[in-house]
Amino acid sequence: MRHSSFVKRSSVICAVILCGIGAAHAYHSEDTYTDLVRPNGQPRSDAVFNADLNFCYRQTGASRMDADTPAFKQCMLGRQWKWDSVKTVRPPRRPDCFDLTFDCGFK
Repeated sequence: MRHSSFVKRSSVICAVILCGIGAAHAYHSEDTYTDLVRPNGQPRSDAVFNADLNFCYRQTGASRMDADTPAFKQCMLGRQWKWDSVKTVRPPRRPDCFDLTFDCGFK
């Protein structure tokens, strides 16, 4: 009888942990920008783009996980990057609580 109680409690703890792991993988957005300065027909480097992103994040206080704000887009435009689009990115599907609840070693 005592063993059965331990198995139930362990299964519940396992399910709670697995649910928490699933919640930690959040969606995020990816904004796309077009380079308005193309010296000699060549786009600027990723290093230049990343430097401009970092500048605008510091300048506006925008979040890297959310869609870019109008102030952020304006900052990027001032650095010669035109905002094009945004998409929400879902992390790769991982098994959720219901997939794994009964696979915690207590079958």
